[in-house]
Amino acid sequence: MNVFRFMVVLITLSALGACGSDSVNENAPADMADSTNPVLATVNGEAITQADVDFMLTRLFGNPTAPAITDSVKEKALQSLIASSAMRQVVDKTLSTERKTDLAQRVRAFEEELYVKEYLSVHAKPMPIDSIRIQDYYDRNPTKFGGGDEHLITMLSLTKQAGDAERNQFIALSDELKKQQDWASYAKSSSLNLRYQEVTLRPGLMDATIEQVVTGLKPGNASDVFFSLGKPYIVRLTSVRSIPPKPLAEVRDEIRKILGAEQMRTLVKRASEQALESAEVVREGQ
Repeated sequence: MNVFRFMVVLITLSALGACGSDSVNENAPADMADSTNPVLATVNGEAITQADVDFMLTRLFGNPTAPAITDSVKEKALQSLIASSAMRQVVDKTLSTERKTDLAQRVRAFEEELYVKEYLSVHAKPMPIDSIRIQDYYDRNPTKFGGGDEHLITMLSLTKQAGDAERNQFIALSDELKKQQDWASYAKSSSLNLRYQEVTLRPGLMDATIEQVVTGLKPGNASDVFFSLGKPYIVRLTSVRSIPPKPLAEVRDEIRKILGAEQMRTLVKRASEQALESAEVVREGQ
């Protein structure tokens, strides 16, 4: 990490540390420090203590005794705190009342989030997702993992060049089209601007309207003319092939994340309800 980047990180962290303090009040005065938390510097009478430096370095490195925290690093951390304190004091004198109010509200919101996280860490502890739940979810949701029925269909539709008259004619030909077995040849010889397609529809990837029509057909049968996104279609189901989902071993971690998120939502909802049960809530005007 080069010096410039290091200083940017430290200044950012010190700013975050300031947001976590009591609103946007001034830091503790120098005479509030004690022997266990010595003052390392003051900025216009405001103390920067050893605890301030230790807290910043812990946030940066995760461990206050990390080997990377050399005396030089500690000195840079102190310099960063001095600089951020000076910047805060300067800008505090120039802020409007509205801006100070906005900052105070943002600090309170940040503080609220910290308290909520602390509450949830105690009252919404997730349990490990066991193999039985993973297997059950896998068995109940094969299409989410590539399994299900694959439909091979043939389809007739009008090209973009077709006008309203051809659309009405196409609809009127519904019964005749259902009797035709070779739609490819019919499309070529027809006076209509027809488009013939052979399509493999995979589970979860079909247009909702087409899926509803296709799943109601038996192999060999054709549908009536129907509309999807304002365009008329007629389809014939050629065959259905059952395809297995991906092996459980390949999707186990994905399922664990899904179930973990579901569990967390449930725990948070329950913890919220428990907190509200012990609170007296008065909503003005109600």
